[in-house]
Amino acid sequence: NLGNKKLGMEKEFFLMTGLGLQLKVAGLFNNEDFWFDPYVRVGANYLRHDYSGMNIVNGDGKMIGKDHFALATGLGTNIWLTKNFGVGIQGDYVSTPTDKSNAANFWQASATLNFRFGNTDRDKDGVLDKDDLCPEISGLAEFQGCPDTDGDGVPDKDDQCIDVAGPKDNNGCPWPDTDGDGVFDKDDQCPNEAGPVENNGCPWPDRDNDGVLDKDDQCPDVPGLVENNGCPKTQEQYATEATGKLQNILFDFNKATLRPESDAKIADAAEVIKSSNGGTFLVIGHTDAKGNANYNLKLSRERAASVVKALEAHGVSSDQLKSKG
Repeated sequence: NLGNKKLGMEKEFFLMTGLGLQLKVAGLFNNEDFWFDPYVRVGANYLRHDYSGMNIVNGDGKMIGKDHFALATGLGTNIWLTKNFGVGIQGDYVSTPTDKSNAANFWQASATLNFRFGNTDRDKDGVLDKDDLCPEISGLAEFQGCPDTDGDGVPDKDDQCIDVAGPKDNNGCPWPDTDGDGVFDKDDQCPNEAGPVENNGCPWPDRDNDGVLDKDDQCPDVPGLVENNGCPKTQEQYATEATGKLQNILFDFNKATLRPESDAKIADAAEVIKSSNGGTFLVIGHTDAKGNANYNLKLSRERAASVVKALEAHGVSSDQLKSKG
């Protein structure tokens, strides 16, 4: 008591008891459980200290006695070395306003050892039980002491699939993908039929069933060939194919009679021509260069006519065929 030393009363009996209010400042700047815990305080006290021998009068001209109402205001801080144990320092200015004199006023300094009770952490997860929503199960501070077993950011207490990671929007469960196409059912317009992401989980259509998807098919309503981008063969392609089938057709020597081994080629060419959707074809006959030119021209015409007749025998319409030598 610095005031008592000043008055030479440090050996006098001194008693002060009372009640006070302490306002923690830590919560205004950081977590209330921070190790540095400053505060301000105010207290109302009964002070027993005999000043009568000092012949000091109060503001009313009366002698100051030994019983006083004291008002204490001050600052202090606690420094928590562990969750439950710390040290503190405090400074107060004690005044006796009812004496109307500052003779009994004094400064007071104190140091304390502090123990906190009830500041427990039963599951040892670093979150105090008072703040722990799952005090019996070790968890994470970000989830107020509750665990997140699958690490999906949804605490187990809110997670309907605690062992399988899933988004918060689906209560911690993975979105289903019934058809296994990589598009979640919630985004899949065809959840029971596999399809690409680009088509919202639906398979690309193929209206003409030609094996070329409509998105790549230049003739989506007419069956065609892959090499033609889904379009049917052109007449030029039919002509080229039929010509290839009719290469090396054999005849009897110096005659227009077809040899038997040519029949298979004739049959193949007939199928091509019949599939051409009514296309017309010109059959040109040939001979070698030996002999009379007029004779050879006549023979080539006859041979071309023989091929036309054979094609008609295999079902080709006569309207589709012409010949020359």
